[in-house]
Amino acid sequence: MREALMPKLQGMIIDLGGNKVNDISIAGVTEVNFSFLLPLICFFFIAYYGHLVHKKYMK
Repeated sequence: MREALMPKLQGMIIDLGGNKVNDISIAGVTEVNFSFLLPLICFFFIAYYGHLVHKKYMK
């Protein structure tokens, strides 16, 4: 059985403050909004990797 990793991690960030949603602030934003930094970081990593591969094979 395989499970997705990112939704679990994002859920863990949302649950940092307890059972309710938006019950704490992290860096000045609610925990739900803060949890969306995780997919954003992954997107930038994938885009950076794509850029490196493109540079390598387009010489």
